[in-house]
Amino acid sequence: MITEEKPAATAGAGAAMMDVQLGAWLLLDHATMHHASAELVTKTAGGDLHRYTYADFARRAQKLMHALDGLGIAAGERVATLGWNTYRHLECYFGVPCSRHVLHTLNLRLSPADLGYVIGHADDRAILVDPDLLPLLEKVGAEALARVEHVIVLGHTVPETSLRGVIAYEDLIADAPDAYPRQEIAETTPLGICYTSGTTGRPKAAVYTHRSTFLHSLAATSAAGLRIGPDDCVLPVVPMFHANAWGIPYAATAVGAKQVFPGPHLDGASLVDLFLSERVTISGG
Repeated sequence: MITEEKPAATAGAGAAMMDVQLGAWLLLDHATMHHASAELVTKTAGGDLHRYTYADFARRAQKLMHALDGLGIAAGERVATLGWNTYRHLECYFGVPCSRHVLHTLNLRLSPADLGYVIGHADDRAILVDPDLLPLLEKVGAEALARVEHVIVLGHTVPETSLRGVIAYEDLIADAPDAYPRQEIAETTPLGICYTSGTTGRPKAAVYTHRSTFLHSLAATSAAGLRIGPDDCVLPVVPMFHANAWGIPYAATAVGAKQVFPGPHLDGASLVDLFLSERVTISGG
């Protein structure tokens, strides 16, 4: 009689290959381990170009992780951004979810009423905002911002504002350690929230997990996607508040590609100038 031999159970038979939780930490660590010297370039609000490397970026993102913990924001609570495509926004892309918080990218094209609705619906505890967008946040109103405990201006100083609890980003992270202890985050943990633009009724939320973001990044780097590789220079025109800029910043970080951020300079001449001067190979608008 012939009997079929059953395969040994995985449990107790040895470690499974690649038995790791997929998430933002893997993307961040790969970039800094293998592409530490690759450049990240931002055209600032004043028109100057800010340059630094993935190594610099990783240190600052980890300082932000410590700073958010220091503000008393608990794991799983929402931290919003209201900003243009910049290097500081990229630091938030990793600093927020890698410290077990949930990134909520606010659409700066929404009306103040809809912004107030999504801030309240997500129950944001902090908002990181570019200086020139503070007036928009002020229009949202104190009632809609009642549960927001911290407003962090993405810069060195705080412009005059009627908002409460405001601090400058650079002051917030200045004295924080630049190495954050790795914690295994379950891949099903929410990484971020993005709301629709409210074309039919109120904006509606979609939640990204660490796993979905990691897999989307792999797909974007493939030839079946955007074919982003380590030799590319990527400039996402599509906003970082819109579907995570199609996942381009996460995908580019995953492979250590050079990234160029246009900030608020979205006119044709400014973009073409960046395309040429920085030798951009891939964009998305």
